[in-house]
Amino acid sequence: SLQGAMDNMMREMHADKPNGNKDHHFAHHMMVHHQGAVDMAAVLLRQGQDPTLRQMAEKITAEQTWEIKELAAAAMRLDNAPRNYDPTNPQDPFQAGLTASMKPMMAPMTMSGDVDQDFARMMKVHHQSAV
Repeated sequence: SLQGAMDNMMREMHADKPNGNKDHHFAHHMMVHHQGAVDMAAVLLRQGQDPTLRQMAEKITAEQTWEIKELAAAAMRLDNAPRNYDPTNPQDPFQAGLTASMKPMMAPMTMSGDVDQDFARMMKVHHQSAV
């Protein structure tokens, strides 16, 4: 389900243990974020009917699958990068920004039962958070 894909993504994002390097954390966070979008797109492609949304889901799948691979390579390269923020400090500007960007995705969303409508609403929030 769309909600299941979103819930799984949020669980994985919260489970991430940052190493204290902004670039490394961003790469890991975005890999999970992109995988969530790919998972939601898969639901839409199985159940959705709207041609525009189906085309968007295909594009999301192709582009974000490629980006996941690029982000994974960057994250691996940055595994031992020096610390440049405190992920345990909610007042750290970088950590505060990450938390603020995730807030809209964490807000409860009432599902209509129409996969096309729900996908469009969820993707709007999902992409706003990524920006």
